[in-house]
Amino acid sequence: MKLLGISCCFLVLVGLGAAVSDGVRRPFTRPPQNIAGYVGETVTFICESAIAPPDARIMWGEYITSQTGNIISDNEDVLDHPNKDRYRIVHSSDTEFHLEIRDIRITDGGRYVCHNTLQANDKGEAQLIVLAAPPNCTNTSPLDGNVLEGQNYTIECIISYQGGFQPTMYWTGPPPFVTGNSPPNPTTVWSGVAYTVGRSMDTRAFECLTNFTTVPEGIPDTATNVPTWNHRYRAPQIFVFWGPKNMIATPEKTWYEVGDEITCDADAYPPPSFQWQNMRTLEWYPGQVYTVLPEDLGYNQTIRCQAMNLIQGFVYSGNLFLTLNVPFPTTPTTPTTTPSTTTQPAQSDCLDLSGQWVSDTPYAEIILDVIKGGQLGEVYGIMKNETDTTWVEVVGTVKRDYSLIGLTVIKPFEEGVTGLAGECHRCMGIEVIYTSGLWRSSSDSIGCGDGGMPGPQTPMAFKRTGSLRAAIDAQEMKVYNPSHISKHLGIRLKK
Repeated sequence: MKLLGISCCFLVLVGLGAAVSDGVRRPFTRPPQNIAGYVGETVTFICESAIAPPDARIMWGEYITSQTGNIISDNEDVLDHPNKDRYRIVHSSDTEFHLEIRDIRITDGGRYVCHNTLQANDKGEAQLIVLAAPPNCTNTSPLDGNVLEGQNYTIECIISYQGGFQPTMYWTGPPPFVTGNSPPNPTTVWSGVAYTVGRSMDTRAFECLTNFTTVPEGIPDTATNVPTWNHRYRAPQIFVFWGPKNMIATPEKTWYEVGDEITCDADAYPPPSFQWQNMRTLEWYPGQVYTVLPEDLGYNQTIRCQAMNLIQGFVYSGNLFLTLNVPFPTTPTTPTTTPSTTTQPAQSDCLDLSGQWVSDTPYAEIILDVIKGGQLGEVYGIMKNETDTTWVEVVGTVKRDYSLIGLTVIKPFEEGVTGLAGECHRCMGIEVIYTSGLWRSSSDSIGCGDGGMPGPQTPMAFKRTGSLRAAIDAQEMKVYNPSHISKHLGIRLKK
């Protein structure tokens, strides 16, 4: 039968019942337990009394729609309640009065009480925590998990709820990472993680576990169990990529020979492709290995190894610059064809730099004489090249053993000064003057630009064509000091 006066509050009603005649307290066999569920689900609070009516009167109430409480049921009967259409008492036996709530809503979350009103102290309280939906998690990294080493990403999750317990969020994943959590909030919980991609994170993933870990203090008579609900979010698996770095070239030597192979390598993922570039000729050579070419002979130049890979649609590259010094041979080589009948200069002639020296690439010509004196030889001569077509005076010094030559090219003052320096390699009649550069160095606004900035260097390798002391037309030479050249070279200068 229904209780009279159903409009009264729950706290008043539960006090109306009289105590059992024998005065013995009989607690619930199974009191209500804390439960959690999503909006739209059906949940059931257990309540089983130790005694059955008429010795017990079991009533359910809630403290959500009213702070003083509202009655839901009297024994097996659901009373007039705003949510009565969604309530049902599951009366499986004389002592069981379970409360079923269908299609739960976010506003259903809160405190529920099962009370034997004939026993003032026999009651059980429990919390219903209603979750609006699973945690909403967002990730700033790409959906496919392909990330670049060194980039920063964040993941964050948020969940809405109502009830006496607040869910907690706990992150796991590859270190290092930093987590952040929102302060206590009665309706939402937020938590996030921030990380910088490292290679140790490859093929791993971050996870966020949302659950209930403890029963909060300060809720009297509440069940002590922790709701078993939990949700685990797993972010996409991480796949780490990185552009070329830590590049090396092997072997790295002070000089190379034609046919030497130089291998370039780079730390990169995915594995990169390689190409080489001659910085003098600007020609490209595909492949990881550069083979020293005959065209490199006689040059001290720079070559570049470039490594490239493709990550997320973008090309990443790295560059390694290597000095490639390929001097002319200083030891005789065994001919593979019929030996030339041309007579090479005797080794003793190699100690004398006098004669005509010619460089083909770029074209240049020097006529030199060396006056020995002390530990150094004094060098005199004349020179022209394809850019400075006039013959100019050359002075300089050379070491006593003729292993290093230093030249200074003297030009008329108004035309600027050109410097030339290099090495003389000699052995068994094979000799080369290898120059490191030909450049202007004076403050000449016409040839050098204001301030005397140096112009481009032009490497040249000179080979001697013979002991030439031929007469040269003075008008062709247009030397700055013809008498000085004539004195030291013995060249007849026509007037």
